[in-house]
Amino acid sequence: MQILENFEFYEACKDALVESYGFVDIAKNKLKTSKYSYMDDGALEKNLEIVKEGLGDKILNFFSKSLGGSIEKLDKLIADMKDEETNFIKSEHEAESKFYKLSHALALLKKQKAQKEDSTVISLKLSKLQKLIKDLVSSHNSIMDDLEKQANLIIKKNNRRAEYYNLKRAQDSVETKKMRAEMKRKLISQEEESDYLKDIQGILGTPEDAQKDLDKANDDLAKEKGKIGADEESTQNSSEEIKKIVQTFNDEIEEILRSAKEYAEGTLSTIKDLEDNKKMNKGAYLSMENKFKSKVEKAKDNTEKAISKIAQIQTEEEETIQSKNKVIKDLIMFKKEVDEVRYYEWPVTVDLDDQKDKIEKKIKELESKKIKP
Repeated sequence: MQILENFEFYEACKDALVESYGFVDIAKNKLKTSKYSYMDDGALEKNLEIVKEGLGDKILNFFSKSLGGSIEKLDKLIADMKDEETNFIKSEHEAESKFYKLSHALALLKKQKAQKEDSTVISLKLSKLQKLIKDLVSSHNSIMDDLEKQANLIIKKNNRRAEYYNLKRAQDSVETKKMRAEMKRKLISQEEESDYLKDIQGILGTPEDAQKDLDKANDDLAKEKGKIGADEESTQNSSEEIKKIVQTFNDEIEEILRSAKEYAEGTLSTIKDLEDNKKMNKGAYLSMENKFKSKVEKAKDNTEKAISKIAQIQTEEEETIQSKNKVIKDLIMFKKEVDEVRYYEWPVTVDLDDQKDKIEKKIKELESKKIKP
């Protein structure tokens, strides 16, 4: 599949890279678990490299916008939805209470064979209430549809945003459902019985039905709160996991840099002696340079591993997302500076002691840059 010929595939590659902080291997694994699982690794890597090259340093910026800012908008919409549901339930309950009482009054009038005019007045009020309830439902549905459309525009095809939205909405929905069930139970749990009240309960339900609805709503709420609690615990675990990775990285990188500095210091006299006695040759120099480079490469490898581990941590909590982004950005900058560490030049064109000072200065700068979660 050619990346430039398939916009949907391009977007999938871009999203995978954004969520993986530009790491092709992680992005490739994300795509392998999607509808692109049929593609071989080589083809996926090639296309991801093309997209990554186009995105360049914008990857982190893409990611910060892919979830953080949208979460604030989603939270506002979710709050508006809950407010609308709560207001609707209260208005509906008030109208149904009046309807219930008027229905009961009408039933008594009919039983007492009161004047027709009295019954007509109540019947008209009942008709108006029926229309009011119908209008309430219509208005509520229209508002909720509009809010959901706005949420869908933010969510689009982003699974992380969708999961966040669905979880929060699920909790709010069971809470409002519980509220509605409690009001319904209160409304229809009347001591006084009549044939007409039984007809109304045939529409609204019986006290037993209402209790079942309430019990189910309570169970649903407990389950959703359990999910929210698990989500919050996961967020806390994510934050702690980032701190542990950073701490381990700082400890390991300190030892690696110390070893590189000591090796540079230890081989300086050897280079000077060989240079003075004209015994320095390319083989001897490359052997020492390669040992030094292996230590620098180890520092880079450790940095890449730390970035990869942190990139794979899943969290929806805004503060943790910001911390995660910052740590990865700092690690990427750290890796770039490690690339600037060089061994002594040979043949010698610059004073060796000056070169030694330059190496030590660069390593000292790196040692002072502790990554902070």
